[in-house]
Amino acid sequence: MSRFYLFLYGTLTPGLRRTSEIAGTVSVIIWFYFAFIHKRFLIRFMDGSLTLVDLLVGLPLVIALGVVIYATAVWLIKWLVILVSPQYVVPPGDDDDLAA
Repeated sequence: MSRFYLFLYGTLTPGLRRTSEIAGTVSVIIWFYFAFIHKRFLIRFMDGSLTLVDLLVGLPLVIALGVVIYATAVWLIKWLVILVSPQYVVPPGDDDDLAA
């Protein structure tokens, strides 16, 4: 079974899936902290010094990049698991045993 097939159709074991979800969530929290606090987006919003372009383009872009960062973190962990120890990836059709 090829690694690309495992990446597309396989799922991680429940423990690793939860770990990858937590890592993705933490990376999104770090991204939002960087965008809103470190780059002073929130403070400039409260002061009223943001331009209309910042609000119409910047805010949706920051939120959309949060989704991209989450997916990147989860997929990176999945690729690393497939490359290092593919026995932790459940092929399609075998995940019925994990439902119990």
